[in-house]
Amino acid sequence: MSEHLSDRAYSLARPVAKRMIPPRWREPIRRRLRLPDPEVIELPPTPPDPQIQARAGISRRYGLDPDTLDGALLHDVEIEAIIGAVEARPGGSFLVFGCGNDSRLWERVNRAGRTVFLEHHPEWAARVSETIAAKVVPVSYWTRRTQWADLLDQPERLGMSLPSTIRDHSWDVVFVDGPTGFDDDTPGRMQSIFEASRLVSAGGMVFVHDCERPVEAAYSTVYLGSARQSVSVWGHALLNGYSF
Repeated sequence: MSEHLSDRAYSLARPVAKRMIPPRWREPIRRRLRLPDPEVIELPPTPPDPQIQARAGISRRYGLDPDTLDGALLHDVEIEAIIGAVEARPGGSFLVFGCGNDSRLWERVNRAGRTVFLEHHPEWAARVSETIAAKVVPVSYWTRRTQWADLLDQPERLGMSLPSTIRDHSWDVVFVDGPTGFDDDTPGRMQSIFEASRLVSAGGMVFVHDCERPVEAAYSTVYLGSARQSVSVWGHALLNGYSF
């Protein structure tokens, strides 16, 4: 055997050699071939996680505890778009259709104002209520996503039964992130988008998540108005914002 192997020859031969050469012979062979000691090979440093860096930046800019962002499912660009609208209306009111892992974040972002969540799933409502001080209001939806095309031009059928504490208030920021609308067995967001258009205040903003999906795109166009669209960001999904 030659005293010197090329790097390529060694890389090809090494897996076979490890299987064929008994462990007690490997170190003498390593010394004879003048191979480097594996213990002194330095690995490149692990690059920083962009998501961790981005969320740390959000925490610094908006005075949030880092753990407030733990578990938030929205992408950082989506989170910042909504925070920007809330921060532009200090002490304002914030209505969120749907609650979940992001709820602590939204409550904290609007800590100087009033935040309310509307949730149709009893277990989610109970779970989130234990982690936040903001009110979680139970609501119900009678629709199924399969009905979206038939209901698009029937606003008289899209109204929801809402308590007066919700209905009689004009909301500065409304975020439609519920109910579920990922398949035909879910309610879809036809009613929540329609109601958002009625509940938002003059000068307010409505955000709709998952606007890459046909239902959200169609109902946002009809009831929020494409002319009002002022925000459109891609994160984990498409978030559109509408100025009133």
